[in-house]
Amino acid sequence: MKDKEKKALVVKQDANFLEYPDYILATRGKRKEIFISGPNGKYHLSTANEKLPDRADKVLLYYVLKQIWKKNFKSREIRTKRYRIAKDIFGFVGKYTYSRVMEGLKRWKDMSAHFEGIFYDGDNHTTRYFGFLDDVILNKETGELIIRVNEQYLEQQQKTQYYRMIDLKKFRKFKKDVSAKLYEIFKIQPLPWKIEARNLAEKLTLSQKYPSHIIEKITPAIKELNKKTDLKIKFSHDKNERKETICVFSLLSEYQAEREKRRQDKTDKAFFEQRRNKIFLALMNIGVDSNIATGLFRDFPLDRMEKQIKYFPFRKATENPAGLIVKAIRENWGMPTAYERKREEEMMRR
Repeated sequence: MKDKEKKALVVKQDANFLEYPDYILATRGKRKEIFISGPNGKYHLSTANEKLPDRADKVLLYYVLKQIWKKNFKSREIRTKRYRIAKDIFGFVGKYTYSRVMEGLKRWKDMSAHFEGIFYDGDNHTTRYFGFLDDVILNKETGELIIRVNEQYLEQQQKTQYYRMIDLKKFRKFKKDVSAKLYEIFKIQPLPWKIEARNLAEKLTLSQKYPSHIIEKITPAIKELNKKTDLKIKFSHDKNERKETICVFSLLSEYQAEREKRRQDKTDKAFFEQRRNKIFLALMNIGVDSNIATGLFRDFPLDRMEKQIKYFPFRKATENPAGLIVKAIRENWGMPTAYERKREEEMMRR
């Protein structure tokens, strides 16, 4: 998207005050409501569920919106199957992912928004109540899943459509929710960008009130953002004449970006050596010959070896454990049932 188009999109979002509901993410605890104030209005978002949606739920909502967008908004309904959603979002299909899809849809069905202010298409002050999803229907005989998006909410999304720019795979890989929220912002926010720290905290729905605490949250998030995406953001902060902390975001220059890349490559190289040594030690503990282990490093990626070492305790006992792990790595065995069952149990307890 061209800079001019980006700027127009951002202005429209700011004027319409539409971006905030999509930034809501539950982290720790069971927060059930949130209040957000802006120059054009106020939102009160609440849920009848045990907590607000989390990042996996948000990926699910983006996924639904993208399916409707692909059909040019001819319908606010999509018909699909849990299998397809689980495969596209989580990358694998199982009891947990099926359950997680339905749990996420229920969380969005339970969400409601109350808005007071200037909404869009005009300057009139309005009061609005709306939800996100109207219906979620699963036919257990056919496996068909019907999802109907709320008409009022879809009308907002049809006007902004910035979710099209979100790479769902990258969005899911962030370890920090703050990184994910900043990723959303910087996909449409022109740079350089200056914002008062407490206003940024509100935009990111952070609970921190003191600028120093806010900066502690932002700094590692920017590092993760730069490492995992093609965005290269420089973050700094300073005091203005009113002694307020101003956060400044700008694009790294080519020189700075190259220097940052070299620094990151050096860090990645050290991390690679740590991973390799850890895998080598694990293979030695299982009884694998050092020459065979060296050959495995030459022929196969570390991810495959780490995966099989993780699965190893869940495989059936054998008199030749070294041979078993080597064969599992070479043949790239799938996830053992015992491991899958354990993971599903852990995820259900969260």
